[in-house]
Amino acid sequence: VHVKIASSDGCFGARVVRLRVDQAVEVRTMGGTQDALAGAASGAAGMAVGHPLDTIKTRIQTAPRGQYTSALHCARLTVAERGVRGGLMAGVTFPVIAKAADKAVHFGARQERASGPSVQAVAGASSGVLASFITCPAELIKVQMQLGSERSTERGALACARNIIRVQGWAGLWYGIGATAARDGPAIATWLVSYDLVTKGVKKVSSELFPQRDGTGAFEAVLAGGTAGTIAW
Repeated sequence: VHVKIASSDGCFGARVVRLRVDQAVEVRTMGGTQDALAGAASGAAGMAVGHPLDTIKTRIQTAPRGQYTSALHCARLTVAERGVRGGLMAGVTFPVIAKAADKAVHFGARQERASGPSVQAVAGASSGVLASFITCPAELIKVQMQLGSERSTERGALACARNIIRVQGWAGLWYGIGATAARDGPAIATWLVSYDLVTKGVKKVSSELFPQRDGTGAFEAVLAGGTAGTIAW
């Protein structure tokens, strides 16, 4: 970039302009890194908190009709039979790690908020399909441990992964990758578009109702993220 400055000290002026450009680039890069780190932290925390509910869902979906009368009934029986760690939290390790990487990819793929919905949708769909290669093995191991015997749960996720590889080969870890990618691509595209649209709407309303706020606080972020997650699900 060439800048003409009507001053006797043109070099000094050029250095100031160049410094500002460098600073702007650095801030934008750090923003992307912070988005990815924030996504990793939120993904891991969300998976750890929601895993017991996921276990209950999985057991109810695969149980014979009438075995469980409600989600609470399933939770009580699971804890009674296998405890909290070996029951409700069975198979949590790999999904927490995978979800951290998964969300880091999604948040890292986010474009500037000035980008239109179509750009966000393409970024979300691409990152969703890419991340499915990480989430598919983790979810496979998770489900097998959630439904497996108490002994298999005690042996751990690595033993479960080794058993899958021994029986089906390495390709067995990605069994169902097509369905996973077909689910995650549209879901993450919907999430990213919804998140940015809801964020802009919440920021506008918040700024009007509370002029002292800039509309980018924790409350607005939680509301936008929760709403976008609900829409995507």
